[in-house]
Amino acid sequence: MENICRDTFGYFNASIFKLWTCSLCFSYLFQDSAHLTPNRNKSYPLLISKDNDFGLIPDVSNNKATLEVCKYLDGTNCERWKSCCRSAVECCNSQVSERQLKHKPLFTLPCPKTWDGFGCVSEANAGSIAAIRCPNFVQYGFSSDYGTKKCTKNGTWWRDPVSNREWTDYTPCLNLRIYKTMVYVGVICCSISLILLIPASLTFICLRQLRTQNRIRLHLCLFLSFILTCVTTLIWDIFIYNDRLDNPPSKTRMQQNTIICRVLYTFNRYANSSNYFWMFCEGYYLHKLVLHAFKVPTNLAWYYIVGWGGALTPVIAYLIIRLQIADNKCWVKNIGIYEWIIYIPNLLCILMNVVFLCSILKILLTGLQNHPNEPSNFRRGIKATFLLVPLFGIQLFFIIYRPPEETAYRFPYEVISKFIIDSQGAIVSLVFCYMNSEVHSSLKYCWHGTELPCTRGNQRDFVNNFSASHISLTNIRSNIQMNGYNKAFQLKKAIKIDD
Repeated sequence: MENICRDTFGYFNASIFKLWTCSLCFSYLFQDSAHLTPNRNKSYPLLISKDNDFGLIPDVSNNKATLEVCKYLDGTNCERWKSCCRSAVECCNSQVSERQLKHKPLFTLPCPKTWDGFGCVSEANAGSIAAIRCPNFVQYGFSSDYGTKKCTKNGTWWRDPVSNREWTDYTPCLNLRIYKTMVYVGVICCSISLILLIPASLTFICLRQLRTQNRIRLHLCLFLSFILTCVTTLIWDIFIYNDRLDNPPSKTRMQQNTIICRVLYTFNRYANSSNYFWMFCEGYYLHKLVLHAFKVPTNLAWYYIVGWGGALTPVIAYLIIRLQIADNKCWVKNIGIYEWIIYIPNLLCILMNVVFLCSILKILLTGLQNHPNEPSNFRRGIKATFLLVPLFGIQLFFIIYRPPEETAYRFPYEVISKFIIDSQGAIVSLVFCYMNSEVHSSLKYCWHGTELPCTRGNQRDFVNNFSASHISLTNIRSNIQMNGYNKAFQLKKAIKIDD
């Protein structure tokens, strides 16, 4: 009796229990499988084909047998099935070891320790409720939560009156509303970003005094990359991700792995990467402008090449590898180390922008030490610097670390991450278009039928700007190469911020 293990169907010899529970794991996890189904034979459990022309032994301790079963599953689902089987074996071993260590008889408490198909439920007294950790192999499951199993006053595990089988409440583990919430957050943030980005981009394009300036051209390209990202993300969340939540796996667009689905995924990865490259271009341009005052770039060709073309190389390399090793499920499955083909360039762009921002701050602090009697102007310069955070994408550092799935912080992280990423376009457009004094002036003149002089970021433009701030041209020319004070005003001019 020592090597006897229990599941919701009764007691089994340990060797039979291993095969029995593993066959049921396949059935529970892949209910709509068109290939294999358990034969329900308690004496010799097998996974048989739907046509009953062959059977497979569901033994995860046998590599050959495991490979035969996994031929009918992709890599991710194979691991899920093996994880379920191993958990059942561990439950059986713990039942046997507990009886051996404590010298317990087979029946100790009214409700004995049991494997319920997804987890190992501890023994419980009559009238109590046992808690069980949510499994990590259930699709859309939250392994940080707990399911419950009720031991009735009669001393038996509660049974579902419809199926007359012992039942465990895994509702907290399978809350699809959480995933729906992530879809809603993404759709709302992307929609707001588009509502703000499109008019902002049209403003930059239509007003000549704006579109002829280099920094506005860079802003426009960044806005366009955000628009492309928002559009592809909206389509993906509504038609692919949401479809995955609403329908059985075999009927989803993701499972069908259509060409349109894979093309959409590729465009989305490219658009996201182009955001990082254009943020890098913004950071490099502004840092160069502040570091070398009055020396304004006249040709943006290299910026266009880096901004739009920089993301092409890693995405194309990633696409080729995908086609070779993981051409399934619309390419959403993580392919491990190969994901770094895209992650590393993106991360380097953000790291470089951190360096640029620190350098700009150093210039401002140096100027503050040299000119302590001009607090108003420095307040504008420092304010301008901190408004560069969304432009440079520094806020993305807050979501670099992804908590493990079994922690309770995973869901808040996913929602916050979705909000930060999908709302960046809205924030940048607000700061650098709708709150921009130069844009206000241009629109005002346009409304009255007049036009501001076209500015190209030349020396005269900067001199006029400094003069308006009550700083003499003589002081600017004498100090521009010696301290960071004037460079702070160069920064203020570069992003056109009001008090």
